[in-house]
Amino acid sequence: MAKLDFLFRIPMGELQVEKHVKYILAVEKRKDDFESVVMEHLRLNGAYWGLTTLDILRKLDAVDQDEVISWVMQCQHEAGGFGGNIGHDPHMLYTLSAIQVLALFDKLHVLDVDKVSSCILHHFFWNLSLHWSSCPWTS
Repeated sequence: MAKLDFLFRIPMGELQVEKHVKYILAVEKRKDDFESVVMEHLRLNGAYWGLTTLDILRKLDAVDQDEVISWVMQCQHEAGGFGGNIGHDPHMLYTLSAIQVLALFDKLHVLDVDKVSSCILHHFFWNLSLHWSSCPWTS
């Protein structure tokens, strides 16, 4: 631990909340640069982390709630699960992220709980003893 002691002597100062908020919002708006394009399949999970950070900073109102909820719901596959972005295959990780984002905004009521839970139970955990499935069309 002695090697890292210097980290505890660095004065941290105040948290620059507005700079963090500005950065998170800027990342969300960059959709055409290389990094965003190659990471587009992770967008829903990234949105969860960014929105959670804004919530912790008490700045969740910096985003348009209706726009976020609309986008999240567009990531839902007809089988009930959510993909990482619009038009992407559903996966358990993105389904969890979608539910968490909706919970942040107190919008769980927009979910068809039966459809989502059926997808989780049937498609994601279907016959775990034989094979793992994250794609609803494999059953």
